[in-house]
Amino acid sequence: MLTVLDVYNSGGLDYVTLNILFDFALIRLTSPWIQAHILSKRGGLPAFALVCAAIIPLVGTIFEYGAEGWLWALFGLTAREAIISGTTEVRMQRNLVAVICAAAYLYVEARHFEFEPFQSALLGTMICGLALTLIRFRRADIPFRAPAPIGFVLHWIGRNSLEIYAIGLFLMQLIGHFFEDDPGGDHDSRRVTTSAN
Repeated sequence: MLTVLDVYNSGGLDYVTLNILFDFALIRLTSPWIQAHILSKRGGLPAFALVCAAIIPLVGTIFEYGAEGWLWALFGLTAREAIISGTTEVRMQRNLVAVICAAAYLYVEARHFEFEPFQSALLGTMICGLALTLIRFRRADIPFRAPAPIGFVLHWIGRNSLEIYAIGLFLMQLIGHFFEDDPGGDHDSRRVTTSAN
């Protein structure tokens, strides 16, 4: 529905990418295959991460957030596997994937937003901090028990976070459509520029 709403708002398919929920679905569907066929191979995940980084420009025209999102998902997969297996080999793969993910993200975002060197360095510092935090992350029980009503709500939100996210995205786009002053304004100007060329 979100992609349909995008098509309606933009007046066509020219500037529409498949919504991030398609990325989520693709990642969930391919995760078992990646674990079975790539994770088990020596250096498989870093190699796969390099392929994802290389196709960022192509995938970005089809999927919202494209292969950058896939890289972060791959990093999450290797970080979890490193905790489960505890082997040096998998930890090295996790670290390599983290470097590839952070470097690709920094390059694409700094180029896209035309960052100055200081801005790029600041973004790089934040991305490295995030990567190190994710590497050190461990699941654990909270040291206190929430009161029953709060615990129930938190449990329900945790179990339905994807659905809540999807509904939130849809509502934001719907509200944005109704309150937009010039629906499709940016798209129209791009079309005029394109047709004039």
